[in-house]
Amino acid sequence: PRSTLFPYTTLFRSKLGAALARLGNYADAEGVLREALDLAGPSGTDRARVLSSLAVVAHGRQRSKEAVGYIDQAIELAQRLGDQDLARSFVDTRRQWVA
Repeated sequence: PRSTLFPYTTLFRSKLGAALARLGNYADAEGVLREALDLAGPSGTDRARVLSSLAVVAHGRQRSKEAVGYIDQAIELAQRLGDQDLARSFVDTRRQWVA
């Protein structure tokens, strides 16, 4: 049933998208991550992580402005959720891109 599998579907898509991005398969990664973003809902750490992965994809595709936009959304959401460790990891990623 959807209610039981729903969180796992989002998690699986998020992890699959991140793995595809690490392999350099940005087109497939972006598609999977956009689906995960739709499933993740408007808030939560899952959404923040998906936004971060989309940022990595955009960065890998040389779309710097889009990458910074995604990572900024991820940072803002993680801070709003009070997850300082997650926010800090996103800030570190952003610093590597914007020197």
